[in-house]
Amino acid sequence: MIEVEAAEITDRKIFYNCPFCFTNNKRDRTFDSPFLKNGRRAKNRVPTRHHHGNEMQTTEGNWETHRTSHCSVNSECILIKITDNTKRI
Repeated sequence: MIEVEAAEITDRKIFYNCPFCFTNNKRDRTFDSPFLKNGRRAKNRVPTRHHHGNEMQTTEGNWETHRTSHCSVNSECILIKITDNTKRI
């Protein structure tokens, strides 16, 4: 199981940045690495933001939830942690 920290949370959705897949700024392609073939970091690749439903329907408090992965690179389950660093919207 992979642990990730939620980036944002609303009453209906939980958003997190995937540590396994990256998208370019145009969001039209997914990569499994932030690096180019020559080993340099690609400037326009950012972690893909995945989202899941918020079954708790609250943004208050710190808690954890288990989810299956939406990621095409990772098939392991995800443990999403809602912490003090999570932005509440």
